[in-house]
Amino acid sequence: MERGLFDKVECVRFDNCFMESSSHWLLGQPVNTITNVGFIVVGLIILFSTHSSLPKLQRYLLSATGIVIGLSSAYYHMTMTFLGQILDLTGMYMLAAFVLFYAVMRLRHWDNKRFLLAYFALLAPLLTVLVFLPEIRNFVFAAVLLAGLVFEFIAGNKDKLDWHLLLASLLVLLVAFAVWLCDINRIIDFNGHAIWHIFNAVALYLLFRYYSTKRKLKNA
Repeated sequence: MERGLFDKVECVRFDNCFMESSSHWLLGQPVNTITNVGFIVVGLIILFSTHSSLPKLQRYLLSATGIVIGLSSAYYHMTMTFLGQILDLTGMYMLAAFVLFYAVMRLRHWDNKRFLLAYFALLAPLLTVLVFLPEIRNFVFAAVLLAGLVFEFIAGNKDKLDWHLLLASLLVLLVAFAVWLCDINRIIDFNGHAIWHIFNAVALYLLFRYYSTKRKLKNA
């Protein structure tokens, strides 16, 4: 069956898209919509953290990623459309691609041009997956992010970054994922997806703090 961009996602028919109902006349899922503000706040913090040791291009890109995740996820939960779902996962793919290629960039001594070429070269097929193979979208995201974390542990050790912050970010992400699973499988009777949003925003901030430890540790 053909699916239009503005068609509602399948779960809306049975009103079982996460624990929160999708029936609000304006915001779809109000709490799941509003809790995305955390990503936008973190994105703005990254943008204006001018004393961070994260290179300017990567800081701008990570900031944009946080803001895109917040806005696109809010749009998805507000509309519950296939387009919203595509945009929601686009922000997540942006983050996974960033983690992967910022680590590879440091390991292989790439310049910004090569970093951007690799970043956008990966995003193109990832977005194709979102449109034509949406049933595997979460597995693809997990695979790219996992690969990025493996490379980051190697690059971070080489750069003497504070791995405690990376570990903290990963632990918060894992707790968030556990809550997401409980929510989508109806194991809990409260809105776990909103908690997923909040915890992921915290994980993104911790990731930024981790990237920003390079200068301090090198000067120590």
